[in-house]
Amino acid sequence: MTMQRNEPVAANESASRGAGPLIAGTVFSHGTMECRDPFKTQKFLTEFLGLHSVRKSKNTQYVWCGGSWFIVCLNMSEKTRIRQGEDYRFALLVGSEQAVKQAHAAAVEQKEKWDILEVRDVVSAEDKVHFNLRDFNGVWWEIYWRRPRAAGQLYDDIFDGA
Repeated sequence: MTMQRNEPVAANESASRGAGPLIAGTVFSHGTMECRDPFKTQKFLTEFLGLHSVRKSKNTQYVWCGGSWFIVCLNMSEKTRIRQGEDYRFALLVGSEQAVKQAHAAAVEQKEKWDILEVRDVVSAEDKVHFNLRDFNGVWWEIYWRRPRAAGQLYDDIFDGA
């Protein structure tokens, strides 16, 4: 079974009896991340990561990379403990294996300029090339390229047989 993006999950009448979903969600709308300095964060997100970012209030900005899903960036105090570990990261798909390597070189070269805390090595697997970096807010980002199984089906195969 291949699911289409934004395909509603049908609510099952017998959900209350455990035979189906209790909530019929239609799309992931957003996630959240913390930031310490909203202006510096916005500059990093737009100028280094190439994302769209708009500030709608003193303590909130919205980050978008196209599609229907976005990130709400919440301004936190310097005293707030960073809660995001490397296993909980935001992943940015780039256009090629070479683009991953170029992004890695830029991250290493401009680490001080952007106050990047860590840049991991590039890792190559059978169908994926990636590296992780941790920005000055402590947020982990994965920059990756994944070889599609078929044209236009980057992740459709994950839900095959679901």
